[in-house]
Amino acid sequence: MTNRDVFEIIVRTVGLLITLAAAWQILLGLFGLISGASGQFAGLLFYGIPAIIVGLWLLRGARSIVSFAFSKDQSENG
Repeated sequence: MTNRDVFEIIVRTVGLLITLAAAWQILLGLFGLISGASGQFAGLLFYGIPAIIVGLWLLRGARSIVSFAFSKDQSENG
């Protein structure tokens, strides 16, 4: 297992944690809006939707981040 593989696992793990937290925010926000609560729950949706997009991107591997961290020279040597 190379350093690049370990880094990809870390990126995907962070993506999973962000996705789970964002899904929870969206779920709470939707329940709050359905029950007719204040605008505080709309804020959960406001921050939850972009967070879930970023989380899913990281969960899929975020190739641009991995390729930035490990250039082709480093991947050939490691």
